[in-house]
Amino acid sequence: MNDIRIALDSRAKSVLIGISDSYNKIELSASQSFGSKNSSTLVPWIKEKLEENKINLPDVKMWTIGTGPGSFTVLRTLASLVSGIVFRRPEIVGRGIPSACAIASFFAKKTNAILIHVLFATPEKNIFFHSIETEKEIRPLKYGFIREKSDFAKFAKDSIFASLREDFMIFEQLLDESIRVQTIEEYPILELNRIMPDFIDKNSLRDLIYIRPPTSVQANTNNL
Repeated sequence: MNDIRIALDSRAKSVLIGISDSYNKIELSASQSFGSKNSSTLVPWIKEKLEENKINLPDVKMWTIGTGPGSFTVLRTLASLVSGIVFRRPEIVGRGIPSACAIASFFAKKTNAILIHVLFATPEKNIFFHSIETEKEIRPLKYGFIREKSDFAKFAKDSIFASLREDFMIFEQLLDESIRVQTIEEYPILELNRIMPDFIDKNSLRDLIYIRPPTSVQANTNNL
């Protein structure tokens, strides 16, 4: 059976959707602005994207939420939506995966790297890093903050860094001259559908709704 997979994440003030299938015949992505005033349009927007591609909601067998860093309000909204969809439906998977995993997965295919440090700009214009192992499968490791150039000394000299271009432009001045960062213009939302890790049960959508997430969800140090 060809199952449909949907990934949802947020970047800046937008919600991203990635639609794919288990046969790799469908690969679609889109985005729309998101705010407290138009949150009610989220479900109709998702249905619209499915209808445009002749996909019925019951055909979606896996929902993945990118768990940040990003807006906690948006994350909680997405997690609540998906939790409602999968409630008492054991045949449908609902899961949360750190957003850095998608970026690491994208660059792992291009570099054959076994460890990638994904960098994000914080509201304070510091750097939030999330180290992702990519040797056998995508697996999130440690995370933390880089507030000055000397902090890069904690990384191995041959470390590979990756980032979204928009984040890189914000924190570029914090980089040590020896640091080279590989960038991508758009967040690779479809990679969330391709990642099949064994740590999913540690990122339950139920926990995202009722318990404030850890640092890997919200990079704003004022809210930790």
